[in-house]
Amino acid sequence: MEQAMDGQLSDGAAREQFRPRPAHLALLVAVCCALYLYGVGTLPLMDPDESRCALIVKEMERTGQWLMPHLMGAPYYDKPAPFFWAAAAGQWLTGNVEAGGRVVAALAGLLTVLVTYLFVTRAFARRAGLLAGLVLATSVQFWFMARWYRMDMPFAAGMWAALWWFWRGENLAARSAPAARTARARRWQWCGFYLFCGIATMFKGPAGLFLPAVIVGAYFLFTRQARRLTEFFCLSGIALYLLIAAPWYVAVSLHDKDYFYQFFVRQNLGRYAGGSSIGRGHRWSGALYVPIIIIGLMPWSIYLPGIVARLLPRRWSARADRPAELLLWLAAIIPPAFFALGKTHLVGYILPAYPPLAALVGVLMARWVDGAASDRLMRVGAWSTIATMPLLAACAAGVEIYLHCLNAWIALPAAFCLLAAWRMILHLRRDQRGPVLGWAAAGIVVVLLFATGHTSGPMLDLMSARRFAQAVPADLAPSDLVCAYGKKKISFLLHTHAEKTAVGKVVDFKEKRSRDLPLLAKELASDRRVFCMVTGKHQLAEVQHACPGRVRILESGGGRWLVTNQAEGRGNQEPGTRNAGPGKT
Repeated sequence: MEQAMDGQLSDGAAREQFRPRPAHLALLVAVCCALYLYGVGTLPLMDPDESRCALIVKEMERTGQWLMPHLMGAPYYDKPAPFFWAAAAGQWLTGNVEAGGRVVAALAGLLTVLVTYLFVTRAFARRAGLLAGLVLATSVQFWFMARWYRMDMPFAAGMWAALWWFWRGENLAARSAPAARTARARRWQWCGFYLFCGIATMFKGPAGLFLPAVIVGAYFLFTRQARRLTEFFCLSGIALYLLIAAPWYVAVSLHDKDYFYQFFVRQNLGRYAGGSSIGRGHRWSGALYVPIIIIGLMPWSIYLPGIVARLLPRRWSARADRPAELLLWLAAIIPPAFFALGKTHLVGYILPAYPPLAALVGVLMARWVDGAASDRLMRVGAWSTIATMPLLAACAAGVEIYLHCLNAWIALPAAFCLLAAWRMILHLRRDQRGPVLGWAAAGIVVVLLFATGHTSGPMLDLMSARRFAQAVPADLAPSDLVCAYGKKKISFLLHTHAEKTAVGKVVDFKEKRSRDLPLLAKELASDRRVFCMVTGKHQLAEVQHACPGRVRILESGGGRWLVTNQAEGRGNQEPGTRNAGPGKT
């Protein structure tokens, strides 16, 4: 790592610095594969988002209805089907339910990191590209989203690739004579732009075209090239976009007459404008996106003041002097600003802002490494980065203490972080700037790998009902009942062998309905086999009181209990007395 970042640029190698280096690409691929793919098939899926997507894939495979997604037998209008197709392909290749969609997200995350490296290398220098790729790959929220069974990462990857391809065309045109910018070159630039926008649209909807178009349009206006707005009307590019994005939307709209209204009007416009009941649980202030971005970019958010002070144009008249930086700023600001103005806010909405922010941080770092002058701002940032090394280990230990899973393995990341901090201090005192950042990246990678392999298991176990579902017998008969009382856990429905239209029966009893508890008590008192997941200590007490002597606990932990009316259970235990598992009960 030190060798890859140390040293100064020479005048003779200036042109070479704009060419990607295979060793850099190999390093980024290795880091991303380690961070994003490790444990994807063993860690349980989180409720409700990951489990919901996996259950949709399961229903597609079981029913053969691949055109229209369904969730628990009802049409699922929220998201397009192509992501679920990709997740089903990943599940078929890996043979693992958990790995299916996570592999898709991980590969999209890897491609986003590589595109960031190519973008920044061509626009600035390959040292900046390598640093930008490492910053993005190891940022907390990006790392989390690259391991998340959702379509947010493929969507962000398509958007970012569209902007990269657009800038690639701009960069090639800037390095050649004006006469060399032929109609064919412009058409090639816009066809690539629309190609990647089409991919983003397939995964999440019309924002895949709208946001990149707004960013590029703002770039034209800010660089005094308003006449170039007509270039959006590239017929071959538009045709390519429609060829990629339109077929499924047209087919599903013909198949389901309600789809156009449900998806485009209710799920997209309704969520944004607030006229729909959808998303009412996510209507917090859009201003919170600012602290979320700061936290999500950690531990590299230390350098956010630096990019504002050094890379943001200080005068309006100078806005077009550095076009690459301008495009990165627009790409970092417009998506969060757009979603902040809407009524529905989700953390995943601002994922497209992280690649351009990481690119700006990488540029700032590279200029510090390559520069010879003293830089007090960056030196403060370097010392702050050194201070974060032991703090990262302390945070990992704190989380494990909360989860009751702390053991001697915590010594590994703690020792490495202390070693990294010590090496960083030595290099900083010698003014060897590259190795300082190299050791920082290495320390962050080690902590994230430890969090993945040791901390994530107990944490995700609290967010999933997989082990409760696995306690349900596989030999369910058509008369058996599998149900839930309290807060519904989709992962319980995902991993049980019962289906609404297959063997067994799945019922969701809600404690807020006064008629549901007597119905559940009646089922438990019957001769049929009943397996019910109860969430909440109060709810368990209700069930035990309504059916005394018939409630036997099979599994417990994290404020959840799997109860049955069968004699082979463990008896009418008190809540949380046995097999509590990680977390509090």
